[in-house]
Amino acid sequence: MSRIESLIAEVKKAQSEAQAVAVEPPAEKTESARIRGLIEAQRKAVKAAGTEVPVLLGGEEIVVAFSALTGEDWCDIVDHHPPRANVVRDETAGFNRATLPRDFPTDHVLVGGEEVSSDLWVEMLGVLDGKGRELISTALWGMQVLEPTRALDRARKERNDG
Repeated sequence: MSRIESLIAEVKKAQSEAQAVAVEPPAEKTESARIRGLIEAQRKAVKAAGTEVPVLLGGEEIVVAFSALTGEDWCDIVDHHPPRANVVRDETAGFNRATLPRDFPTDHVLVGGEEVSSDLWVEMLGVLDGKGRELISTALWGMQVLEPTRALDRARKERNDG
């Protein structure tokens, strides 16, 4: 057997041994009951979260109530309303504060305690004064960004103090 044939035989043997080792399936990971519980707790927290903001509509003060979106849904809507360049309030909030409220899902909105259609919601936003629109965009930012940030800060403080 020549030197080359010998090397080829060694390579084939090594490949065969490597394939035999690679055939073993990886050990299955068990689902963490702790993580599953935390996921369920987060779902409940999102369902319970919300905010209310008074606005002036037709000369009457009316309360607009919002329920929180999941993080995934919030990120999706924010992706469609990026902050405008050189608009400090947009850059601070991380989204276009003038356009995002129009696309906020109306199944998470009550106006004066009543459900509204998407068309009625957009029409209402179109007639609100600047203060009302500002209050709504600030409320959405507070509910979806500020409050979760505060909750994280509280959890860190509790962990460090405990």
